[in-house]
Amino acid sequence: MAKVLLFLGRLTLVKSSAYPTERLQIESGLFKLLVVLGFNLLQLFFAVRSENSNRKKVQQSAGQELPYHRDTGRYYYSIFGKLRFERPYFYKKGIGQQLPFDEELSLQADGYSDLL
Repeated sequence: MAKVLLFLGRLTLVKSSAYPTERLQIESGLFKLLVVLGFNLLQLFFAVRSENSNRKKVQQSAGQELPYHRDTGRYYYSIFGKLRFERPYFYKKGIGQQLPFDEELSLQADGYSDLL
């Protein structure tokens, strides 16, 4: 947030012509802010979706139920950078595991965004 305020302060100075800023500096600053904003919004998206995810039993296609075991971390490589988030993990010894959050969001096994 401090970076955003600093940048907005620079824009105010440019508007008043009291500070000689080049177009390239403004464009570069805006791009960096957009990347940071995108990263933070995507991080928030994963956090909210995970928080609202089911943590009750899930049923496998074969009909067996898997209880919620714990939250587990995952990395996701996006156009905004490398993110880490937690999501629910379901497991039962002898039956298997399931990560419905990954399935719901169509997350690739390799952790990379389709845009990369």
